[in-house]
Amino acid sequence: MPSVPLCFELIKSLDKTEKIHFKRYLSYQSEKGEPTNYLKLFNELDKMPQYDAERLRRKFAKEKFMKHLPVSLNYLNSLLLSSLVNYHTKKQDYFLAEAMLGEIRVLFQKKLYRHCERQIKRARKFMEEREFLLHLYTLGAYEYNLVARQMQKDEISDLNRITKERRSLLKKLDEELVVFSLNNTINQYVREKQLNPNRDFTKETEVIENELEQLKPAFETGRTTFKLFYTLSVDRLFYLKDQPVESLRTAHQYLSIKLNLPKNLRYNDEADLSSLINHLSNANQLWFVDEIKYWLPHFDIIKKRASGLTHRSNLLKYHFTFQVLLLEGAFDSLKNLIGQLMKELDVLLNNNVAYFQFLMFENLAMYHFLNGNYHESLQWIDRIYKQKTTDNWIQQNVLKTRIIEMMAHFNLGNYQLISSLALSFERFIKKLTNGAYEFVEELNWTRKMKRIDNYNLPKQMKALMETLLLQNYFSIPINDCLVLIDVWTKAHQNNISLKFIWQKVVVDVLDEMKLNANMKELSFEPKW
Repeated sequence: MPSVPLCFELIKSLDKTEKIHFKRYLSYQSEKGEPTNYLKLFNELDKMPQYDAERLRRKFAKEKFMKHLPVSLNYLNSLLLSSLVNYHTKKQDYFLAEAMLGEIRVLFQKKLYRHCERQIKRARKFMEEREFLLHLYTLGAYEYNLVARQMQKDEISDLNRITKERRSLLKKLDEELVVFSLNNTINQYVREKQLNPNRDFTKETEVIENELEQLKPAFETGRTTFKLFYTLSVDRLFYLKDQPVESLRTAHQYLSIKLNLPKNLRYNDEADLSSLINHLSNANQLWFVDEIKYWLPHFDIIKKRASGLTHRSNLLKYHFTFQVLLLEGAFDSLKNLIGQLMKELDVLLNNNVAYFQFLMFENLAMYHFLNGNYHESLQWIDRIYKQKTTDNWIQQNVLKTRIIEMMAHFNLGNYQLISSLALSFERFIKKLTNGAYEFVEELNWTRKMKRIDNYNLPKQMKALMETLLLQNYFSIPINDCLVLIDVWTKAHQNNISLKFIWQKVVVDVLDEMKLNANMKELSFEPKW
């Protein structure tokens, strides 16, 4: 079986615009007004789902190039690579910087020093704006040789200046390599902690702290990439040390740097959106409502920069706005938000992946549950279960969904279902735990709910609720499931609506978070 030529794999990697560019790059016609051999080969290979040498032989049996097909395929590969470099030089700054160095090299070899000086000046400005340290270091070599070729005896100071600049660039490059390596190490520890939260990382964090302290002076003079990786490393260090508020504070600083970059240094918009989502998710988990409010406008900024992210940004803005209003107990505002959401829901769901659809279903289930619309809440819960995802983050969120489901059936008087739902929930928790996560309080509550057959309901409602009372659920981060259990239990104890109790409880939770974090508002001022 013949091996697949490199050009075939390369063709299959091209997107539509790259293919169009290649056809323009290649000669469209021969002297006879016919497509060139390489364009014929390209078009045929592009049509193939899998490489088929026999198909080529049949298609081009009368063509002379078939006698030397391997040579033609290799040359086609070279043409494709040249075309891609040409295309991306126009599209990507990094490739353009490489091209600039190539132009300077040619001018220098031709001894066109005046032209060379002009190009070096232009390239330096371009590279400094984009903080291309390695390219600047290479540029310094041409500048050094250019001065050396033309200098008089008293111009040695210029060579010393260039050498000093190049040494400074090398130092910055070395610092970047160190922080990159450190970040990789921290990422490994973070993954281990996610798999085993009880593992002690004291020794590892001490080493990381010392290394970060040594790199601290470079932070002030380092380029943007260094600052981003340094701040990200500090953020993850706090995570390893079980200091979530400090981790969130540093993540705020990281995001401030990332989303306020000048245009030449900006990362792709999808990566920026992912960073924003991760930060707001952590802020939401800590009930840092003011922090969420601070960043909400950035969804509009991102979708203005990238229209392809409009639907995702709109859905996530709805989600986090809902969370802020929920955590503040602002039900009147929530009612207005849900009204707006329902007008756009179908469009948002059709244009977003299941991962984000889940957020809408969960919010709607929670909203209707707290408002006493239990049948409607269960309908949204049913849509959550239909997602059939095994993503660990969603599985943990389904934990709260299952609690809402059990409570909704209880409130509807479907007491006979509770034991089986509790048993299913207990199995779900044990499967989810799998040695990595612990849900002790949730498991205890579930086991108490399984004893529901021992009570004559609804006559002995208060007696049952006495057994379900929680001692304390204030922790960092706040356990949403326990807050919900506390609200539900108090509502039944006092025969008061869930919405009323929720409004009372969330005030206590927010006050407790402010006290623990020693903050008047649950947000951080930007540092850069």
